[in-house]
Amino acid sequence: MSRNTQTKIVLKEDQYKKLSRTFGYYFSDLTIKTAFFHNDITSFDFQKAIIIHTISIATGAKFIKSPELMKLYGSMDVKFPTEHQVPCSALSVSEATGLPRETTRRKIKEMVAEDLLEEDPRGGYRLKSGILQRPLVQTRMEEFVKALVRVVNVGLDLGVLEATEVNGEIRFNRRTDPVDSDGAAGERSRRPGT
Repeated sequence: MSRNTQTKIVLKEDQYKKLSRTFGYYFSDLTIKTAFFHNDITSFDFQKAIIIHTISIATGAKFIKSPELMKLYGSMDVKFPTEHQVPCSALSVSEATGLPRETTRRKIKEMVAEDLLEEDPRGGYRLKSGILQRPLVQTRMEEFVKALVRVVNVGLDLGVLEATEVNGEIRFNRRTDPVDSDGAAGERSRRPGT
């Protein structure tokens, strides 16, 4: 699916208010998957988790804005060259997260020692080369994505979420099959009535 796709999934607020507890149950499952992802990477140190995600977003800014780089390095199986990462300073991370400067610096130094981050010769920090290719990171990311898909599918099933129509084509319809235990998606209609 192209990033230029006009399809959007929107929250149906009235239906959400009626079913927020039910939807919240599945969202909690997603939150737990996220927590375990962070446990394996940062040992439940959520300040480190916030910092590493902030650095990941900042250093990947060039990637996300470049269709050419996305085509070459879109898979987590492929290392993203360090020359394409934009390093960020501890001060910018502190400002972006609201964490105290000294806490941010200390946590970054710890993550450098833990081989999660590395100093960039241009100054600042970036993700450690190859971190996304680590089997544990890829396994946890896949589990997280499946949990996210499950939450979206449940939201569509409950009528809490709805896809908007673009150019006369419905990209996602509410599913009629039940959500299976691993969150796998059922077949979706590409056009109304099919």
